[in-house]
Amino acid sequence: MLNAKHKSLYEEAQRRGRRDVRQIELCGGVLSLAAAIEADCARRLSRHQLSESKFVMLVVLLEAKDGLAANEVATRCGVTRATMTSLIDGLERDGLARRTADGQDRRSVNIQLTDKGADLARSVFDEHAEWLASVFGGLDREQSELLTSMIRLIWQKTDVGKLASAATTPDDETA
Repeated sequence: MLNAKHKSLYEEAQRRGRRDVRQIELCGGVLSLAAAIEADCARRLSRHQLSESKFVMLVVLLEAKDGLAANEVATRCGVTRATMTSLIDGLERDGLARRTADGQDRRSVNIQLTDKGADLARSVFDEHAEWLASVFGGLDREQSELLTSMIRLIWQKTDVGKLASAATTPDDETA
């Protein structure tokens, strides 16, 4: 289950006689699984001439009938403004989205899906969501809940998870 790079790290940990070799193997397994899922996602979306970022952008814009400001789309998609500009350019070039003047601020533009973009977002979302669900579809409820709690526990050990926890206020947790 380990991909080549994680297998190499695991073997080096074994060679050095590390006592935590099992944890290193587990981490490599999780990273290898994540890489496999990412690769499958990319391959499946490429059939529609979409990257994951373009796909997420289509989904974010799907319910925004009047469009959204580019910075709002960037925030919701988790990309930088520079990346957002190239994504918008690509979606416009493909006839999937368009820039429109903001009705309240002429200096601002909103990003809107075209009918073609909305149709693609709907059909690809349904197909992609079905596939994503199937990846973990063999787990029963108890296994699913256990995996969820384990992921949460491990997440909190990462630097990103620690930062996210530190940024969470008590009000956020009760909301």
